[in-house]
Amino acid sequence: MEYDKEFVKKAAKLAKLSLTDDEIDRFAPQLNEIIKYVEVLEKVDTSKVEPTSHVIADIKNRFQEVAINSQHLEIEDALKNAPKKNGRHITTEAVL
Repeated sequence: MEYDKEFVKKAAKLAKLSLTDDEIDRFAPQLNEIIKYVEVLEKVDTSKVEPTSHVIADIKNRFQEVAINSQHLEIEDALKNAPKKNGRHITTEAVL
């Protein structure tokens, strides 16, 4: 199927694009080339290809051990440099 200028105009309208006549003249042949390429891709047999979430199928997550440090900051020390405090909490201006 050949996509003509009218099809490009309709597609542009649906996509809410304002195209000039020169752009429509330029994009109609480009759209036809894109569609031809997609038709070629549709013919490729992918029935034996396992779906992947990444183009490089053998990528694995890398996990590392996390050393848990039992040292922690005391509340008083954490609040020492806070500009505003409310009891055991740091207060900030509202962010809306």
